[in-house]
Amino acid sequence: MTKLYVIRHAEAEGNIYRRIHGHYDSRITSNGLRQIRALERRFAAVPIDAVYASDLNRAMLTAQAISRPKGLPVQAEPRLREVALGDWEDVPFGYPETFAPEQIEAFYHNTEHWQIPGAESYETYTGRFIRALADAASAHPGGSIAVVTHGMVSTGGFRRLFGDLMHQASRCDNTGVSLIEYEDGCFTPVWFYDNSHLTPEISTLAHQLWWRGKGGFNLWFRPAEAKDRSLFDPEFYPQKGHEVQIALLGNKPVGYLAFRSDGPSCLYLLPAYRHKRYGDQLLGQVVCTLRGRGADTLRIGVPTCRTEALAFFARHGGVICQMDDVFTVYELDIRPKQI
Repeated sequence: MTKLYVIRHAEAEGNIYRRIHGHYDSRITSNGLRQIRALERRFAAVPIDAVYASDLNRAMLTAQAISRPKGLPVQAEPRLREVALGDWEDVPFGYPETFAPEQIEAFYHNTEHWQIPGAESYETYTGRFIRALADAASAHPGGSIAVVTHGMVSTGGFRRLFGDLMHQASRCDNTGVSLIEYEDGCFTPVWFYDNSHLTPEISTLAHQLWWRGKGGFNLWFRPAEAKDRSLFDPEFYPQKGHEVQIALLGNKPVGYLAFRSDGPSCLYLLPAYRHKRYGDQLLGQVVCTLRGRGADTLRIGVPTCRTEALAFFARHGGVICQMDDVFTVYELDIRPKQI
């Protein structure tokens, strides 16, 4: 009998930016690095004979928490990748929630029948995932294996393998661990989605509302129009020379982001929407937009008097590159690879 510890990757950009990332190769967040250290402590005394991981950055980096202390290589396995999401790759969740509500409802609750152009079918992605697990287990009979993968592909694979037993499982936190046994071609679940190594402070699910059915959280973005200027304080709204995008919650504008080629970008939320994690999504739109244009770094300007904004960018890994009594500029590394 072979033990398979199936682990979801640590918190990555899509999780906090609320963007749909399948094969999109996103980075681990600062909090995700803390989760990786907690995962390393959890597995310190657990015998492991081999470590497999999806070949995407967020899974490979998470796998090193187990492989490196034990002196094992990480065996990259593309069949463990997240679902290929076609036309929805790197789209903010708020966009399909606003314009394709039936499809996003199926995505959340009925993935067996969800399908959009360019995306993998349920049969395709669950089939490759299950074959990868079986091949890894067969290569190490009687051993213990760590398998680092992704949320949607593993949940779909488990649902196909174990059916109604999955109704007993809650959502899987980042770095959540499931234990599966394999023998004579058969899989048997022991437990699903344990995150006991995470404190509430570093748990991703503990700080999110969307999965609790609270709704009204995910933003989408569109290019600014002339009429949008009247919605915001003219003292702060960008002048000519900026590319401006409006952030919307449903059909209600809640803020904007502005790009400028010769200076730092800026983010703005209306006061009623601050301190509610919407800023993460604005930052995500800037990061993913500039990365798609080939940028390696992001520079953000913040009024020095805005202490809460300074703390926000520090939390996201920003490094101060310019500061005076009026203005502070943070620089963030947005290169896609961390390994």
